[in-house]
Amino acid sequence: CASRHGMMDKVLKFIEHTQLPVYVTPMAKGDIDEDHPQFRGVFAGNCSTERIQKEVYDADLILSIGSMNSDFNTGGFTYRLSQKKTIEFHTYHTKIFYAIYDKVDMRELLPDLTKYWPTDIIHPYNGKPYEIEKPVLDSKHQHEIIHEYFWHKLSDFIPENSIVIAETGTSEFGIFNMRAPRGVTFLTQILWGSIGYSIGAALGAALAGKDKNRRVFVLVGDGSFQLVCQEVSSMLRFKTNLVIILLNNDGYTIEKLIHGRDRAYNNIQKWRYHKSFEYFGDGLKQTREQAITGFTGMVETREEFEKAMTQVLKETDKIHFVEVVMPPMDAPKSLILTIEGTREYKKRERGTKE
Repeated sequence: CASRHGMMDKVLKFIEHTQLPVYVTPMAKGDIDEDHPQFRGVFAGNCSTERIQKEVYDADLILSIGSMNSDFNTGGFTYRLSQKKTIEFHTYHTKIFYAIYDKVDMRELLPDLTKYWPTDIIHPYNGKPYEIEKPVLDSKHQHEIIHEYFWHKLSDFIPENSIVIAETGTSEFGIFNMRAPRGVTFLTQILWGSIGYSIGAALGAALAGKDKNRRVFVLVGDGSFQLVCQEVSSMLRFKTNLVIILLNNDGYTIEKLIHGRDRAYNNIQKWRYHKSFEYFGDGLKQTREQAITGFTGMVETREEFEKAMTQVLKETDKIHFVEVVMPPMDAPKSLILTIEGTREYKKRERGTKE
């Protein structure tokens, strides 16, 4: 809510004045620069690293600013924040431990809290700089592009001030613990979980960010892409310099993990995704005058991926399509933990009702 209501400047002033360590939820990924000295990581219950969970749960007091406790934003309802030490700031009310104060608006309260924060409890933050834990990769998969490798490596190819759009599914969970370069804006559908939104959103973001020289990277699964692929035509027409990174894991992987890998309705028709520009007119004289295409191809190894992304970084005036082939049932660890957490939550809910 803080970002949606244009409050991030006030939030940042509060953070820097109080010198408190700060964590963001998945929905707030990118709202605080991850090289800020007080930034400590993404907190999403059991989906977070052990270090982050320990720091949050061991805190004497937790100030929650505009957080939404939806399923994906809480790691499948695996938050275990004690009400006895949590103060929540919301758009239309404030909750202090167990008491709710209506019409106490965080937009008015937070600046006052910053102004009147007791100086005797301000101590310069001297914690360790935030670092992403390097994944331990199995030597058996040293060439395959698996999620543990992909999300750790991808940040090397995202310039500062870019716009990163992650599709519902493996992509939105992959970015949880991906290092975000300075000034990057992340857009996801964590709240509603609507698949297929990312391609249209990427087109809009590319047009909106064009004058500000902000490059757009969209991460989309093969299944979601099939819902809205026609927007690629408009991307060419309006001469965008988008980077489409399509994760080809042969079907709806997130649905296979939730509802069963052998369900026929989770399978999709195979496409030559990286040929999309060609289908939508690339090569035609008129299209060539409108759009300049760069890398368009399929990558199946880490070496191929890094080579392709190196080209993408260099050719900033072109639109690119990188089709990344991944093992069908591979998924980010954060997604696996969220699914497990949601199942446990539903079991508890059923037990309570019975």
